[in-house]
Amino acid sequence: MRLAYAKESIPDGPEGIILESVMEGYAEYYSENLSQNVKRGFYDSALELKTLGQRVLGLRKSPDDHFEIDPATAPLVRRIFEEYATGTPAKTIFTQLNDEGYHTSTGGSFNKNSIRRIVQNEKYIGIYEYKDIRVENAIPAIVDKDLFDRCQRMLVRHKHSPAAHRNIFFLLTTKLFCGHCGQQMVGDSGTSKNGNTYYYYTCKGHRAHKCSKMRVQQDWIEQLDVQLTKDNQLAVFHDYDLSMRTNGTGAFSDWNMADLKKLDIGYGYTADNGQTYPFRGQGVGLMPELGEVLAAFPNRELLIHINHGDVQTGQVLWSYLENMSPERLNQITVYGDENALKYLREQNSDIRVLSIERLKQALLKYELWGWTGYIPEEIKNMELHIPLKYAKLLWGWPHKFVARMNSVNTRVVIVQGNGKWSEGFDTVESLQEIPKGYAGYIWTNRIDKVKQP
Repeated sequence: MRLAYAKESIPDGPEGIILESVMEGYAEYYSENLSQNVKRGFYDSALELKTLGQRVLGLRKSPDDHFEIDPATAPLVRRIFEEYATGTPAKTIFTQLNDEGYHTSTGGSFNKNSIRRIVQNEKYIGIYEYKDIRVENAIPAIVDKDLFDRCQRMLVRHKHSPAAHRNIFFLLTTKLFCGHCGQQMVGDSGTSKNGNTYYYYTCKGHRAHKCSKMRVQQDWIEQLDVQLTKDNQLAVFHDYDLSMRTNGTGAFSDWNMADLKKLDIGYGYTADNGQTYPFRGQGVGLMPELGEVLAAFPNRELLIHINHGDVQTGQVLWSYLENMSPERLNQITVYGDENALKYLREQNSDIRVLSIERLKQALLKYELWGWTGYIPEEIKNMELHIPLKYAKLLWGWPHKFVARMNSVNTRVVIVQGNGKWSEGFDTVESLQEIPKGYAGYIWTNRIDKVKQP
């Protein structure tokens, strides 16, 4: 069989082979030359900051082929950035957008990848980029640099956090490690026979059947230690000395928040006395700032510890709390430095605090006059940590006392021992000492041992 082309006559023989080769070469040259001309045209147009035919949600093509803000869709882009920056999962965002009838720039439905592409697109902060061309302030910005950077940090957290794509937030994910084997503790959940869902932190080693550490219930763990930075922000971190866990040195007060975020908070973790450091390199950019935490968990009850702080720390903390609604403020408890707590109560007497000084004053007055039903002012809006052996001496203990405290926004927490904050009910046997029907809180350091199956 022989293939013939009607418009080009290629003779048989050696000369035909040469002619066919020339024609094929010319066709390839034409195609490549056309491709280069198109690319050159694109490059020349990029130098003039033109759109190159790109469709970008929130932006549109101007009459002279430059990007300009699309007033119809730019608010949607800002909404996506704002929601993602607060920790709202991409799935939640795109599900709601699709339910509301919104579409991507190509007319399709939103998904996880489209949300991520949007929050990573530097065009939204005014940067034009094509090959080696990069020009700032070349496009009208839809969001500011601060909001864009917060989204980038959230992207990193979601990437490294096993619980990142759930609707339940696990505040200690990437920061909590098993004391038995050193593996990371990750968010988990389970459903009881009656259909209630409970949330836990589970050791990765336990999941792999290599560790005996039992699950720890989420609600029993989460509290915030805050540290005052050089630029008067509050970092959420337990250790005062940066060298204990990070690759930095000195105190938090020597560092600005922006520089703290460049540190590796997993650098110094070791479970084998320094033989290995399994999380080095995994904690860069994960140092949380209190405002980010409050925004990410707008409905979570939080226990804020002013760790190694003073009255200045209290003043800065008040700047985070002063605009909260009464309902939100009621979910916050603060303890730690007495001067800081005193300052906070001077600003708003409804702030719930855990203060040793106020605790002593309040319980002394209550012990003297509690039989009349009198509730001292000092005991209102408090969190009381009371050793069980002393609590038995209080008027109306346990039921009437707990009910009275609830009526004045005071939380009752019983502890073991002689009154240290962290002496807990840490064995199953110790739970037998708790009065039947007690409706307050208990303190435990070993929820893995005392939790009910």
